[in-house]
Amino acid sequence: AAVAISYFGHQRYSFQLSAREVSHRSQFPRFILASLGGLALSYLVLAIMEDGVGAPHWLSLAAAVCLVPIYSFMISKRVVFRAS
Repeated sequence: AAVAISYFGHQRYSFQLSAREVSHRSQFPRFILASLGGLALSYLVLAIMEDGVGAPHWLSLAAAVCLVPIYSFMISKRVVFRAS
């Protein structure tokens, strides 16, 4: 349910697509891939900073919290919900 709420919420409110700009067949799979990409990015930031660099957990978590929303917005705007 959370994925559907997030998808429709972003589509309708964040990016305010008109009915002509909505294509669930192409946008929903891209949304799922973008969400999985955000999860992977979060994991990579934590793993690289903590295991690779030895940064404290709070610092790597702060980096992930700052980077993942930027990634999510950019990929949603330019790929997932782009105007056709």
